[in-house]
Amino acid sequence: MMINCPRCGKRYLSEFSYEGDATLTRPDETSLMDNQAWYNYVYARVNNKEKHAELWQHSQGCRQFFVVIRDLHTHHIHHIYSMSEWQKQRQKQPENKTAEVQS
Repeated sequence: MMINCPRCGKRYLSEFSYEGDATLTRPDETSLMDNQAWYNYVYARVNNKEKHAELWQHSQGCRQFFVVIRDLHTHHIHHIYSMSEWQKQRQKQPENKTAEVQS
């Protein structure tokens, strides 16, 4: 599988590290004592076989973090966002949802 790094271009999967779910929002400091908010952040996941936003790092290259919108069933990559593009995309959508993932 090839991944198109926003900075370096197409590279083999072995150069990258999967860093987790890109749709999660860490609870804020006011939630430090809210066990349910932390439980949801750490353990509660939607397990689907559709498009999903994943956080990746080009660990064997430029070390840049970016978001990959990938079909979990076919592994087809639909879109790659730099972190700045991803933040703009998330600000346009309701919390924990993106137009790209929902379409």
